[in-house]
Amino acid sequence: MKNITRIDNKKTHGWQVRVYASGKEICSKLFSDKKYGNGNREIGYWAALTEAGNYLKHCKDKLPLERYPTQVRKHVNNKSGIVGVFKRIIQRKNDTITAWVGHYRKDGKTFTKQFLCTIYNPNRAFRLAHEFRKQGLSELLSKKLKHLEKIQKFEKEIL
Repeated sequence: MKNITRIDNKKTHGWQVRVYASGKEICSKLFSDKKYGNGNREIGYWAALTEAGNYLKHCKDKLPLERYPTQVRKHVNNKSGIVGVFKRIIQRKNDTITAWVGHYRKDGKTFTKQFLCTIYNPNRAFRLAHEFRKQGLSELLSKKLKHLEKIQKFEKEIL
């Protein structure tokens, strides 16, 4: 189960709930078998697991966990020098068309726009693709900052 871990050592037997957001631990709580089973370890095992699941649901309901999968590291085969901008060569029957493409991901969707070198000169097509990516990432960054503010507010409520 994600975010719920079983801990069994000499003195501690229970379920540990941990919720992370933006690389920081937001919720953490141990649900002991002894506490939830009134001395009966078998009952306590399942009762503690149930309570841990309820606590995890409570944390996830209150915390707006959103993911922002955006490539920020350049791949080794990147020839443009800019993440999210690449050259596309389109083969047709009689000719070849070159385009510069800018792309980014937002809310699980990929946004892509290509700029043909036949319409724009190659340098301008490259700059336009780069601008398209920068514009998309700036929208994403502003949304992520709002998300981080919500996380900080949630931390203050919990702690």
